[in-house]
Amino acid sequence: MAARRRSTVRRIVTVAALAAATLVLAGPAAADPAPVWTPPTGAVPATPSSFYVESTYGGSIVGDRSLTYTDQDTDFVVRYQDDWAYVVIQGRQVWTVSLHLPDAPRITPGTYELPRGHTPAQPNGFDFSGEGRGCSSSTSRVAVDRADYDGPELTHLALRFEHSCAADLAKGERGALVLDRTAAVPPAPNPTTPPADLWSPPVGAVPDTGNHIYAEGVEAGGTPIVVEDSTQRRVSGSGSDGPGRVRARFSGDAADGRRISVWLLASTRATALVPGFYGGLEGPGLGDPVRGGIDVTVGGAACDAEPGSWYSIDEVARVGSRITRIAARFTRVCTLRAGEGPVTIRGQVSWTSEPTITAVRPQHGPRRGGTEVTLQGDQLDEVTGLSLGGIAVPFTRDANGLLHLTTPPLPTGYHLFDVTTADGVLPQVGDDGFDVSGNAPLAATDVTVEPLAGAATVSWTPPTDLGDGPLLGAYVLVYDTSNPNFDPDDGDANQRGWFEAPSAADGVAVVDGLDPGIEYRALVSYWNEFGTGPMTASAPFTVSEPDVTPFDGVPAFVVQQYVDFTGRAPTTTERTFVTAMLRSGRTTPSAWVASMRNRAEWGGVRASVIRLYDAYFDRLPDTNGLAYWANKRKAGATTGAVAAGFAGAPEFKARYGTLTNAAFVDLVYRNVLGRKPDTAGRAYWLGKLDRGASRSAIMVGFSESPEHQKLLQPTVDATLLYTGMLRRVPTTTEVTTAGRTAGAALPTAAATNAAGPADPTAIARTLLHSPAYANRF
Repeated sequence: MAARRRSTVRRIVTVAALAAATLVLAGPAAADPAPVWTPPTGAVPATPSSFYVESTYGGSIVGDRSLTYTDQDTDFVVRYQDDWAYVVIQGRQVWTVSLHLPDAPRITPGTYELPRGHTPAQPNGFDFSGEGRGCSSSTSRVAVDRADYDGPELTHLALRFEHSCAADLAKGERGALVLDRTAAVPPAPNPTTPPADLWSPPVGAVPDTGNHIYAEGVEAGGTPIVVEDSTQRRVSGSGSDGPGRVRARFSGDAADGRRISVWLLASTRATALVPGFYGGLEGPGLGDPVRGGIDVTVGGAACDAEPGSWYSIDEVARVGSRITRIAARFTRVCTLRAGEGPVTIRGQVSWTSEPTITAVRPQHGPRRGGTEVTLQGDQLDEVTGLSLGGIAVPFTRDANGLLHLTTPPLPTGYHLFDVTTADGVLPQVGDDGFDVSGNAPLAATDVTVEPLAGAATVSWTPPTDLGDGPLLGAYVLVYDTSNPNFDPDDGDANQRGWFEAPSAADGVAVVDGLDPGIEYRALVSYWNEFGTGPMTASAPFTVSEPDVTPFDGVPAFVVQQYVDFTGRAPTTTERTFVTAMLRSGRTTPSAWVASMRNRAEWGGVRASVIRLYDAYFDRLPDTNGLAYWANKRKAGATTGAVAAGFAGAPEFKARYGTLTNAAFVDLVYRNVLGRKPDTAGRAYWLGKLDRGASRSAIMVGFSESPEHQKLLQPTVDATLLYTGMLRRVPTTTEVTTAGRTAGAALPTAAATNAAGPADPTAIARTLLHSPAYANRF
């Protein structure tokens, strides 16, 4: 269809969302202004309210037309907003006269020569527009002949105007407005008695019963369109009486997929659609407000009604203000395609309201059934029975008219509801059905919690039915029971978070990051590709503070570890951060102390010294010696400088001093790495010595080699923790058993390594709870 007529002139939007003419007045013009145009004799009808406008000399808004409106066929509506009074003239065309009162609450009779609009320097102005056309600048003369008020309300107004979008008033529009708001409003001109020869559909063209829409003439020589109720498509309808515009609307989808819609509007002066003939409905959009209107769209296309458009209501019934039955015939004349003449679409609507489901919540669920569903719709109070997928389901009706049911077991796929009324079964069509998918897992059971320090171990029994398809996971959700906004279905920031279990079959997960003193619950659910199963809750629980005996609280514990391993107290930020980590269970006291051994201030200056003691002397360092050389390293001495100092010791000279280079290399391999030299390695180190490398440099190479570092790591870990926590080096027995179950002492580094790596956290845990550690404080 052709688009509705659009002007190339600027479009205007008013408060009434209609075309506009604006008058801005504060005081009359100077004395003896030029007289304002007066309409020809007889042009303005002798009715209480009227509007006459003409433009026979090229006006860009009205065009070469003369238009007359009276209160017999036009509504004159006054509205107010801020300093504006709007007189809306609603007839077959729509105009608005807008009066601005910046200086006084009343309009004063007089003559005004005004530009368009107003500014602080020039508060007076005039603008005229209509049918969506106007101009951004204009010149106007306005004569206010009468302006009466009853209190703040404008009751009578008579004005004349000349207006042009150019400076030359000879090219524009001229008009006269007369308003009497005290006069009685004439009755609506429609409906009247239908003509005896009024068109009806051919015999046999429409169904004898049931809802239907019939339309012919959509396409020249084309087949009429018939839409009727079936199992595939429905004719929908609605209608109601006042307040507001009385209207009825019907629509349905034809077999070719095109949707046909029919709107029937009563007069703005009517309170109900009643039987009779509604003629003279030409006009833009939905037609003449006073006479009524009709709109017919096919496939979404629309056009303005032209002369010859009408509708006739043959039958109408209602319950209260709601229309429940209507039978109507119509003719809609309009230009469907640009460049072609108007076409005449004739048709008939027959519609009886019936229960219709318009919303299903939720719209999907598992095939095992059990989903709680709410139905919303029209006239559900008439429903006496429901079925889903052909299976009858019981339902309840609440005070708001909503229906509630529980879905039965159904095969996968999309299922529609059928409703039963006193008239029989009414199949439902469209998108408001229920989608049945595979089963999600059932609920887990026996959810229990073992509280820990800042954490909790959650255990449960997996569901007896994991649903259809592969299992994707199990989740544990821990939440603060005091949070009133918690909703596990929202996944919002008020919950602690989702935690995926390592194995759904294990039925256990550890959740950390919990704060002492808060009551929590744990929720467990399983999920697969078809959804998440129900959540099962644990009993409430709380987690404890971590055990930091012998200290009086976590902050004191943190401060002492910083003093022991860094030689200083922690900063406020450091203390706060570590305290929170320990209290939330994200780390344990033993694990954190074990990590302190590698601080640059501690292990960074001691680990290489411990390895040099082993490489040079095949023993642990003594406490004072380790402290001495660690301070040297802290002061800037390199590992090579420490090694050079070791090389001058009598203990080293007694072990290595008289050996040849070859014998020296062989003995270093045996003492440091605990093995015979490989051929390539022996040749490499012997070559360095023969080329002048010092024996202390060779010792550094062996001591800091990856092989020796790995071999001695248990010894280094134990020594760093013992010296940091007990302020002494460990004994050989303590080193060889540290972090392991009790057992025989391992006499060599090689044997120590063979027993497997020690656990620094276990060493720290043992020392934290030892009497020797407690006795320090």
